[in-house]
Amino acid sequence: MLALHFADEAALFAQLIARTAKDIDVLIDSLPSEDSSPELQVSLQLYNCVRVTEQTHTYTTLVTVHVNVYWLVAGLILFWKRTFGENGTRFYWPYE
Repeated sequence: MLALHFADEAALFAQLIARTAKDIDVLIDSLPSEDSSPELQVSLQLYNCVRVTEQTHTYTTLVTVHVNVYWLVAGLILFWKRTFGENGTRFYWPYE
């Protein structure tokens, strides 16, 4: 079950990378093909940088949350195994 969860996290991470690559392609395609005024070029660059930065921050936060949940679940499984044994029949309280 834990391996399946890890596979889901890897798939999500791959999707986020693919989406970021697609966004970069869109940004490149949105660049003007002709020379434009320097002010317009600077404005477009700033807008694109802010947009990419915001999306990257969002994706980073999402991946961080998923990784933290993964480690929390892994810790709970380890606690369960140490407390109740592999098959759940043995009870062991480690704080006595």
